[in-house]
Amino acid sequence: MKTTLLLVLPLCLGAQTRLTHNETIQRSFPATKSVGVANISGSIHVTGYNGNEVQMTAVRTDQAETQDALARAAREVKLVAEVKDGQLQIYPDGPFREDQHHNPFDRNSFHDKGYHFDFDITLKVPTSTDLDLRNVNKGEITVQDVHGHFDVKHVNGPIDLKGMAGSGDVSSVNGGVHVAFSQNPAGPCRFKTVNGAIDVELRSGANADLEYKTVHGGIYTDFDLAGTVAPVSGAAENKNGKFVYRSHGLSRARIGAGGPLLTFETVNGEIRIRRR
Repeated sequence: MKTTLLLVLPLCLGAQTRLTHNETIQRSFPATKSVGVANISGSIHVTGYNGNEVQMTAVRTDQAETQDALARAAREVKLVAEVKDGQLQIYPDGPFREDQHHNPFDRNSFHDKGYHFDFDITLKVPTSTDLDLRNVNKGEITVQDVHGHFDVKHVNGPIDLKGMAGSGDVSSVNGGVHVAFSQNPAGPCRFKTVNGAIDVELRSGANADLEYKTVHGGIYTDFDLAGTVAPVSGAAENKNGKFVYRSHGLSRARIGAGGPLLTFETVNGEIRIRRR
């Protein structure tokens, strides 16, 4: 009994000494053709609307074990919002970056400064906006009703895009990928993750060429695969009128008359290509 108390007590004391500071940042910007967010820890939420400006609400949470470290976080870390090369770029900046002059949309380098910070960033953007969204830890990336080109990358978290009408790339390392199109993509798309499922919803009447691969998982679609570009490797199974394909290699097939190339790739998870 005494041993148990000695083990638990330091954990409780450590939890009590963690200090937290919250701040809400609200800003508006004239609309740009493209909006980029390069977050480190937190979440990114983007919604399209019929407007002519970008509206941002960012909830900042700083945590540290001492008041001095918490004060340093407030002094050293800032959320930058600037227009560069026609793109509105939003990203946390501070001495945790190894090179203060590098482009945050190319590479992030961090040093432990004795504190931790999160930014939960919410944006309203014109529906035609192109998006370049990147996150590393903690929260999810969500997008709703944005019809421009998209490039969305996450390291540790899921991605959920709904009401999309553009084309682009979506990838995560540890997290599922879900994309629902309100209009079928007119250009090539790539959907990729390592640990998670890929779930893509296309409209009826879609015409596309497919390329897909999963190592540990099945491939599911309720579209008829007609006009096959290359033989589908693996076994096919019919379950209640739905076709399930299991493959350990790269396979290609065609929906309808064929069209933009849609690539799906995961290691540990299923691939679902569904009809909306």
